Amino acid sequence: MKSNQIKYSLILLFIVITLFSIAPRIVTAESVCCDTGSPCTEGNQCSNGVCGGLCNPLGSTEMSLIDLWVRILQLMLGGVGLFGVMMFIYGGFIMLTSAGNPDKVKKAKDTLVWAVLGLATIFVSGTVVRYLFDNFKF
Repeated sequence: MKSNQIKYSLILLFIVITLFSIAPRIVTAESVCCDTGSPCTEGNQCSNGVCGGLCNPLGSTEMSLIDLWVRILQLMLGGVGLFGVMMFIYGGFIMLTSAGNPDKVKKAKDTLVWAVLGLATIFVSGTVVRYLFDNFKF
């Protein structure tokens, strides 16, 4: 009974924190320039002439195919990086709940080692992709 109350309290706390962190972004009624993110005022004109409205999530509308691939690769690396961090947390959780069981300790250590190796690989590949596309024009 007590553990259910703790679980529901943690879920409620997570929901409240999420709502408080998202709410200010939802209720902002200020128009912004899509290209700079600065507020639109009468004296401040956006460089693309568009003030407010929906902005292109990919950035500029004048995007080459290479720029699109770079953005897709960055998105994929971010998703894989998030998965690596989740595996790191999972390995730590297994380690904490192993209660000295040698099989669970070995599983947790293996998970942590592979998560760290995965995160290092993701970091290096992201750095290589960024370096290639920043320094070489295709």
